[in-house]
Amino acid sequence: MQGGHPVLTRLIVLTCLLAFLLFFVGCTPRNLPPTSDLVALHLEGLNQLSQHKFVAAEAVLLKLVSESQRAFVPRFNLAVAQLNQAEKGIDRALKTLTIADKLNPDDPRVHYNLGIIHRFLGEEEAALAEFKNALTRAPRDSDCHYQVAIGLIRTGKNEEALPHFEMAVQLDPTIRGAWNNLQLAWRRAGRIEDADRALATFRDLESSGRGRAHSTMYTEQGKLAEAIRDWIIPGPVDPGPSSIVFQEPIRITEAHEGGAPPFALVDADLDCIPDLWIAGSDATAWDLTEAPEQVGSLTVLDGAVCFAIGDVDEDGIPDVATSDGDEVRIFHGTEGRTPDYSEIISTVKANATDMMLADIDMEGDLDLLMATGNGPIQFALNEGRGFRSVQDSPSLRGIQAVDRIIAVRDLDLDHDADLLLQGESLSWISGAPQWKYQENPEQRPLTVGGPIHASSILLVDVDGNLEQELVLLQQGKLSIQKRAATTRDAVGKALFEGLVDLPAEISSANYRTIAAADLDLNGTQELLLSTSKNTVVVQFQEGSASIVTMTLPAAVTIVVGDIDGDGDPDLIIEKDDGSLWLVRNSLDIENKNLHALRAHLGGRRDGDDRRTNLLGFGARLELRNPDQALLAF
Repeated sequence: MQGGHPVLTRLIVLTCLLAFLLFFVGCTPRNLPPTSDLVALHLEGLNQLSQHKFVAAEAVLLKLVSESQRAFVPRFNLAVAQLNQAEKGIDRALKTLTIADKLNPDDPRVHYNLGIIHRFLGEEEAALAEFKNALTRAPRDSDCHYQVAIGLIRTGKNEEALPHFEMAVQLDPTIRGAWNNLQLAWRRAGRIEDADRALATFRDLESSGRGRAHSTMYTEQGKLAEAIRDWIIPGPVDPGPSSIVFQEPIRITEAHEGGAPPFALVDADLDCIPDLWIAGSDATAWDLTEAPEQVGSLTVLDGAVCFAIGDVDEDGIPDVATSDGDEVRIFHGTEGRTPDYSEIISTVKANATDMMLADIDMEGDLDLLMATGNGPIQFALNEGRGFRSVQDSPSLRGIQAVDRIIAVRDLDLDHDADLLLQGESLSWISGAPQWKYQENPEQRPLTVGGPIHASSILLVDVDGNLEQELVLLQQGKLSIQKRAATTRDAVGKALFEGLVDLPAEISSANYRTIAAADLDLNGTQELLLSTSKNTVVVQFQEGSASIVTMTLPAAVTIVVGDIDGDGDPDLIIEKDDGSLWLVRNSLDIENKNLHALRAHLGGRRDGDDRRTNLLGFGARLELRNPDQALLAF
């Protein structure tokens, strides 16, 4: 065969090469970290925006966008700069937001800002549609609820606006306009006392200057209308070589027939160093910072079959819920390492053998979940001053009998609390607004195939991909199911599907309990797997699992926590005879190249403002960078 024309051949090769390069550029991941030059432009743009120099900010961000065309954050910030130039920049902002929406269709900020533009143009129906789109993507955002409510009023749908005003003040009690509109809506509905209280709150916010208003000013349009400061998206870290070292186990308690009584690590005095609380016939608290030492009795836990700790009355101090098998009593906490817990907040009739305090109604306070082993999950709603009875609380619509409460998480990523429960088989309850909960919904099964029977269950990110996997022990064998579907995926697709590959030495062994912890503080979780002979540590590096060359004593139960305040996770192990042992982690933190945040988020409520619970009274933060510079405040 004769060769083709050399010029034509070179032309074809160059054309193919050019096509490949274009394809390669087009397929470059948009989440690559920006270069230092791009970050400098990003920060300069933010600086101009913070000074309300929107024209100058647009010039900087246009340059940034030209050099990072597929990045969402610069594009969105450019739209913010254009939007805040009012009629001079709205047309450009519309075009920019249209492109930003294509780059990240799930971001509520795009639709929120489109709503602001349409409202500015007097197009209220279009504005309402965009604010509703934003609310769908951010159902817990107070500004979204407020803007939707305003849109409903302006389009003549007053009755539909009321629940959105109620949610707005619930999520952010400082929005003045929401309180004023709420008192008008309640007054129209004949709820005069509620209306008077709302009006008083509005006037107090107005006179004190603590209230927040919405306007056309940059800082008064809502959080979703502000420029995005964090450009670099978090990603899995490189775990590096293993450096896990444990000290020899130290005995805490003697053998206990029938297994150890219920125990947990509890930081009652809020010093960021927990004590070991052990319930039972002679309940005690133990200091484990040095040699194990009893520091006091805990009569509140005498005879308890299970207990849970949490700040249920929102005074910044932990309270305790205890069950004796016949009823649950919730005690008011007082300051100190071993509070006396003499004041009862509520008594709930329930035969609870497992409990969890969690925010189920998403109002910012802790509600009570209870498992009895012979019936469906039970729920007592926290009303601030006390708990409703199970009968008077909303139903979670569970049917399956529940032995243990595994987790309260947003499993389907629809921005509300779901429940993962263990009974005869594994089940989940899908949370939904207005208490429209569903147990094992057909449109979103938990896993593929039939019911899952497991003796031990965890939800944990084992491979550093920032998604929690479902870790199971089934008839002693370890399996790890990958995250698959969310609320946005096709109907019928399971939440978890497909298995993480495990080497034969791990998958073939028989285990009886599992726990998880980032033992070497490298950003990925290790699994602690106990056989009848010992406990091994399984580490995941670059998606591959391997057993660390070290073993610990065999365990029935493993509890993880930093019990000595040195920053690394230690272990409390229950052995077969019911004795408890301390295993200290000897991680050399001072010589590790770590970013770390350690926080105690105590806080007292400031009137109606629940947000002070996060960083209010008693908050302490420590920030460490790789050079070991320490900021504490």
